[in-house]
Amino acid sequence: MTAIHRRIVVVCGYGCNLDSPLKPYLNRVARLCELQKPEHVILCGGATQRRTFPGRTEAGVMGEYLSGKIDFRKTEWIPAWHTLADSYTTYENIRDAAKVINGMNGAINRPNIITIFCEATRALKVAILARHFLGFPPEHGDPDIRIETDSWERMHPLKELVGTLKDAGAIYVPWLNTIQRRQREAKSKVR
Repeated sequence: MTAIHRRIVVVCGYGCNLDSPLKPYLNRVARLCELQKPEHVILCGGATQRRTFPGRTEAGVMGEYLSGKIDFRKTEWIPAWHTLADSYTTYENIRDAAKVINGMNGAINRPNIITIFCEATRALKVAILARHFLGFPPEHGDPDIRIETDSWERMHPLKELVGTLKDAGAIYVPWLNTIQRRQREAKSKVR
């Protein structure tokens, strides 16, 4: 008997500028989606660049780019698209994607392979958050969570370690994420 693999791809957003490393990142996402043919694609990211891209969200930009990049006629595969355009932090990206996934009806519809795309410096943070938010009830079994990355940021390792500790801490003390969200919102506002 052949096992049926129910697949979901979650894509964390990183800005709205396609003339940046975002385009190669999304090209990798498109290639993986064409190979895996997930049932659902969840795009995460809010209006984090309101000054330079007013009225645009990371999730919206990614959705437009990917829908033009993937030739669905050639692949004969059409996933359900979910656009989560209110997240400002990695914590919110994973938490909100988990709400969509965990809300899918019944164990039969739960995915057993979840691939999360993120920038490489955030892989540890994403893995910690995914394990926390995507744990299913024991009778359903845990999904195979895979982290796919692309690297372009040259962030200082200690800075990213502090961010990872903040997001992991927000699992137990949610107001830590509230502080991060307010900082990101304030940084993105048009002055």
